[in-house]
Amino acid sequence: MNAESLRPADPKGLAISSIIVGAVSVLLSWPFWILGAGIIGGVVSLVLAIVARRRGQSKRMALIGMIVGLLAMLSGIIALAYFLSIINSALNDPAFQQQLQELEDQSKKN
Repeated sequence: MNAESLRPADPKGLAISSIIVGAVSVLLSWPFWILGAGIIGGVVSLVLAIVARRRGQSKRMALIGMIVGLLAMLSGIIALAYFLSIINSALNDPAFQQQLQELEDQSKKN
């Protein structure tokens, strides 16, 4: 046995965590009931990757974690913008405005 075989493997825990959190955040950024998950998870993934890189963990895996975290944030921002545009177009729809007016009129009669 030589000294090389006894040397512990490079720690990769934070880098791996960064990749996993980022990947899950990308997947969770599109369902509308958890809109903030992509943005928040992307930030967490990015922070984990930065800490992993500063602690000397695998540079490639930390870089992948950064990229996936940025993709999660971007995906979350795009999903939020899409959702807000849907809400805006629904609120400005004349048919919707008419239905709201009819509901107000009915509530005033009762």
